[in-house]
Amino acid sequence: MGGVLGTWSGNVYSYTLGAIPISIYAQQPQCPWCGVASSVSRAPKAASFQQVWLTGQSHLLLTDSEGRRIGYVGDQFVNEIPGAFRSVPVGGLGVSQEPIYSLPLTTTYAILLSGQTLTQTQTVGVAQFGPGYAISADDVTLNPSTNDTLTFAPDGTQMTYRPGNSKSITMTLALDCSSESNQFKIKGADISSGKVTTVTVTTGNVARLVFSNRQVGNGNFLVFNNKETNGGAYDLEMSRVGTAGERKFAHFGIVVSATDTHYVDYGTWDGTGPVTLYIDRGSKGTIDETRPLSNQANQLFLPFIIR
Repeated sequence: MGGVLGTWSGNVYSYTLGAIPISIYAQQPQCPWCGVASSVSRAPKAASFQQVWLTGQSHLLLTDSEGRRIGYVGDQFVNEIPGAFRSVPVGGLGVSQEPIYSLPLTTTYAILLSGQTLTQTQTVGVAQFGPGYAISADDVTLNPSTNDTLTFAPDGTQMTYRPGNSKSITMTLALDCSSESNQFKIKGADISSGKVTTVTVTTGNVARLVFSNRQVGNGNFLVFNNKETNGGAYDLEMSRVGTAGERKFAHFGIVVSATDTHYVDYGTWDGTGPVTLYIDRGSKGTIDETRPLSNQANQLFLPFIIR
């Protein structure tokens, strides 16, 4: 098919051509992962799918716990997972896009972010959406012939990242429940080649931390596990939306030493003031240091020049 926008081609195997009735656009969109969240669970039983999106030029290969795959092996598309499918975004203008992957909400999928088909370095991002959550890895510099591996928990409370080469990324977790919504962002996390960094949000159903022979917090922590990687620094941003409106927190340049784990006590944050950081030196399971993090959101940092 030819025209002013170029030549279009495709067949039943390529999934590069499609037809959508105009009447579809008059219908109210239906979210495939949405449901009524509750204070007990953010995963309504009515929602049975999660979706994985890629932004940028690359390919994904997703593998379930039984070794079955959906995505691209090189340039070849495969789908071995029952119930999983891909949807090609409505695009055009000659810009290629990775499909949107819909996956059953039954397991944690290993996601291979492949640079093997690239000819130059690209900046990409991977996001997963499910009932009551959104989770993403962004600002990922992907080089040709290198692969990164990551996992997103099916309830959105954990992300692991293993890069094929050392890099800094942004890791975001957003969780929703009946009383409030929270978003956590770790920007500029330094991850060593072949090593795993893990970010976890606990929601009160875990053992309390102990510091100086006393329990601290209420079980609601943002946990940045750096036990396999070298030291570095990161920026922390949090936002909370509830009956009091939106509250924001930011603290920049938090130093994390090699092999340490950081626990950010978001559960006791008052919505305006500082947040307590607990540090486990060597990630051995005990807290060695506590440190207040001032709220630097909406602060002005010099130099600031107005012309």
